[in-house]
Amino acid sequence: MISLATSVSTRVSNELGANRAGQACESARVSLALSVVSGCIGGSTMVAARGVWGDLFSHDKGVVKGVKKAMLLMALVEVFNFPVTVCGGIVRGTGRPWLGMYASLGGFYFLTLPLGVVFAFKLRLGLAGFTIGLLIGIVACLILLLTFIVRINWVQEATKAQTFVCIAQVQEQVPRYEVNELVENHENDQV
Repeated sequence: MISLATSVSTRVSNELGANRAGQACESARVSLALSVVSGCIGGSTMVAARGVWGDLFSHDKGVVKGVKKAMLLMALVEVFNFPVTVCGGIVRGTGRPWLGMYASLGGFYFLTLPLGVVFAFKLRLGLAGFTIGLLIGIVACLILLLTFIVRINWVQEATKAQTFVCIAQVQEQVPRYEVNELVENHENDQV
């Protein structure tokens, strides 16, 4: 899942830098679809293995029963966790890593932790309560990131990438004080 997120980040940024907005968008879509399929496969595998997973680590009936119950919820978490990670990669590829950080901060720390504590201790759901809180946080993070990704203007992002590439190339070829003047003049021309 992390390797797919890294790959999509690199691919999207390279396509935007090459001024190929359509390919960047297509890369994002294909990677997102692949992450949904991978999440479903991972979740199905967890559901299929839940009967034997607990026995691998303990012979205590209570532990095995608890693992079977937790694996069902964790399978659902896995289905949503794959797309969240890939969405983070897409966001990084567009040059906005801070957006993924804010979505994770809001989803995991401001939503998951308080809800997990409430579900686990106030409602006495135990581990299932923590997992339900985690699931809610992941879904919230996914909704935030998907909302951003759906609203991306890929042509505009490719234009921004071209601007950054041009400025970087000018900085390599022209002394620093002249680059600052060129950038200021360019910004004044746009206003």
